[in-house]
Amino acid sequence: MPKLKKNKDLKEHQKWNSHYKKSNNGDKLKALLGDRMRTIRKQRGYTQEELSFRCDLDKTYVASIEQGRRNVSFINLHKIANALGMTLTEFFKGL
Repeated sequence: MPKLKKNKDLKEHQKWNSHYKKSNNGDKLKALLGDRMRTIRKQRGYTQEELSFRCDLDKTYVASIEQGRRNVSFINLHKIANALGMTLTEFFKGL
């Protein structure tokens, strides 16, 4: 994040941050990601436990992603896509 030098910059940053939090775009994106992951997992015939084993993540973590409660790291997204037999591009297609 760039260093905020002026009071005006700080106010603009706070205004943007406040708007972002109110819009819940992050929550919507997490829900979309979770829905996408669940759909693909079910198409592949995997349980949450099988997927978690394949991508070396905890079963409760996989469940919370599908419920839209996690902000997933890039590394974990890569693990999940690989476990589902697809690239990240394929995984995000249609979101």
